[in-house]
Amino acid sequence: MEDEILIDLLKKIMANQQDLALILQGYKQYQQLNTTENKTKMPLLIQEEATTMKYNNVTIQKNTKCNSWYARKRINGKQVYIAGKTQKSVLRKLKNIITENIPEEKKQKEYTLIQWYHRWLELYKINTVKYTTLRDYESIIKNIPKSMQEQKLKSLTTIEIITLLNQIDKERIKQKVYELLKMLMDKAYQLELVSKNVMTFIDKPKHVREKGIALNSQQQEIFLKTCKNKKYSTIYRLLLFQGLRIGEALALTWQDIDMKENTITINKAISCGKISTTKNLQSNRIIPLFKQTKQMLTPIYNEINERIYPASYTTIQKYFKEILKDSQLPSEISIHDLRHTFVTNCKNKNIPEHIIQSWVGHEIGSKVTSAVYTHVNNDVIKQYIQQYEK
Repeated sequence: MEDEILIDLLKKIMANQQDLALILQGYKQYQQLNTTENKTKMPLLIQEEATTMKYNNVTIQKNTKCNSWYARKRINGKQVYIAGKTQKSVLRKLKNIITENIPEEKKQKEYTLIQWYHRWLELYKINTVKYTTLRDYESIIKNIPKSMQEQKLKSLTTIEIITLLNQIDKERIKQKVYELLKMLMDKAYQLELVSKNVMTFIDKPKHVREKGIALNSQQQEIFLKTCKNKKYSTIYRLLLFQGLRIGEALALTWQDIDMKENTITINKAISCGKISTTKNLQSNRIIPLFKQTKQMLTPIYNEINERIYPASYTTIQKYFKEILKDSQLPSEISIHDLRHTFVTNCKNKNIPEHIIQSWVGHEIGSKVTSAVYTHVNNDVIKQYIQQYEK
């Protein structure tokens, strides 16, 4: 009996060894199939298809429940479900839906540079910027050759833009052309009118502003003496005494002059012969009416709200040149240099920078300075006024 049991056990062991041999043989065959060479021959056997795919930020996913593919895309505020048997079929349907529902702006014919310039003006600039700004854009675009203006936006290259900028001699004009092209291409890229922004890797051209001329004490004395009996003499003295811009001075009315509080309110300017806003937000300001200005204006003061100087810039410029000629001062001195002279006089009298900036309508140098000096004690202001008037 024991011999029979032992024989049966040996038979079972031998059977298990045969099974084990078969298993090992099968594993070796699997390894052979799973080589690099066989992967290309039998992709379905050992490689699984990717379970997701992305197109235009939309994910195409596998639906494991019914062995199909799907994607969801929001079109005009509504969620659209796209399904198909394969990834490729869903991708094809997705592309068609996106193409059919692109923004109206992209359905237009491909813009040329000049066409997009006019469209850009219409969309973003007209009725939102000053007339002088629009006029500046018109003068800037003329520096771009006609051949480039008629070129398709999509065909413009970085090399072409750099070549154009290098051909412009005047640094300030070069900088303005760069700024205009950057605004145009940035917005075109945002609206997906172009697939890439050619301005991305172009550095802004450097421009060093020419320093204004400040009249020295002797020149100021000669200038004031010469202009005393000239037409519009008070406006030149006003520019020198108060540091105003010529457009601001031409727009002044008598109601802007407060003889009791000794202040001048600056809130407008003459631009292209019309009353317009000031250059920027910082230019709107109330400044001291200094003694020498008050003494000059008192004899002609008029309470009627009319422009003090109802003349054009051309007229003021004409008489200014006559004063320079008669006084034998350098002919390169400009009207704006009277403002430079005012700033220099303030610095020479140790008026703090932030006070000068507030008087001439420049932005305060930093946020810290702005925060500290926005509300300066009136007694301190009076101290600096007296310091300037000495």
